[in-house]
Amino acid sequence: MYFVMKLSKLCNLRCAYCYEYEELGEKARMPIERLAFFFEGVAHYYQKSGWQLPLHFVLHGGEPALLPLDYIRSFAALQRQYLASRSIPYLTSLQSNLTRTSDAFLETLVETGITLGASIDVFGAQRLNLAGRDSQERVLDNLQRLFDRDIVRRLSVGAITVLHRENCADAVNTFHFFNSLGLSYRILPVFSLADPPPRMKHLTLAPHEVVTALQKVARAHTRCASTIQIHPLQEYMTAAVRYLAGQRSAPYDPEKMEWALIVNTNGDAYNHSEAYTADGLLGNIFRQPLGDILGSDARRRTLEIRARRARTCEACLYDACCSRVPIVEALPSERAYDAANSLRCLVARPMIEFLVDQIQRDKAAITTIRRRSKPSERRGKATSKMISLAVG
Repeated sequence: MYFVMKLSKLCNLRCAYCYEYEELGEKARMPIERLAFFFEGVAHYYQKSGWQLPLHFVLHGGEPALLPLDYIRSFAALQRQYLASRSIPYLTSLQSNLTRTSDAFLETLVETGITLGASIDVFGAQRLNLAGRDSQERVLDNLQRLFDRDIVRRLSVGAITVLHRENCADAVNTFHFFNSLGLSYRILPVFSLADPPPRMKHLTLAPHEVVTALQKVARAHTRCASTIQIHPLQEYMTAAVRYLAGQRSAPYDPEKMEWALIVNTNGDAYNHSEAYTADGLLGNIFRQPLGDILGSDARRRTLEIRARRARTCEACLYDACCSRVPIVEALPSERAYDAANSLRCLVARPMIEFLVDQIQRDKAAITTIRRRSKPSERRGKATSKMISLAVG
């Protein structure tokens, strides 16, 4: 289960596609003293419910690297006090735009055991600083610095890249960039299925455009000796392999354990797919223990909403192989409906179909898939080639 913690919305970039754009100047942050109440509730509910899987806390914003280092240390200390002391397994990662990588910041992450995620688009020039200039050159310099200091290995650095109209044609080049560095990454598309604000209308992509880009990346990934993981391609490939092997997997059931809770700076908690909407508001972590939030009538209503979406999965050929998360936790911008107002799966299903076909056509793909199950040996061997790939 993921807890996406919006510790502060303050940010030093203004990316046009950012869904927090209107609040990026806000300096308010989650009060540490109230987070103690939250972690105590998490620990109590974890032990009472019989959960065994690790919890994953994502420090998000805004730009978390702007937070005082003592604040980050205090957050980690609360985790040790309430979770580690009770042998509750957890992971913590911090998602950064990589414009600030001071020695003190990096050592704080190492000291607290917090891993680092880097948001890097490589192409598209949408990650602008407050002066309206592209932050790419500075980010690449900082990424090189992480390799030079062995921070990539020490902090298990991975990346997130946003796929939009200005960089969609370079999706394969983006893959080659990360592959050359041995960095696994996640692709986050900007979909066009909801009415976006004017600043990002020119960046949105239709589902079929996203599928085309992902298919190109999947082909490139399969054809080369790559050991990096690309999400969500990894999940689609897993479903395809299960289907061909005749294997079944238990579908995602949010009633048993939520995939993710989005926690706003003021403590309001939402399920992922209805985040920041009245329908998705489950409660407040500063005023209610986690158990009360997860047992609330508000959450029950979100479970009913998601159960209706899951009916789309029940009729799918790949339902026993796919997690259902792409539909059950689909954001409004990711939902497509037919003329009868039935929800359609326009990305995950065509991608699984594509990968099933690719595997059946190319038996050598199985060797590639097996190779990817082994850790990358190339991580941490960056050179100036990184820069030329990014700008060339």
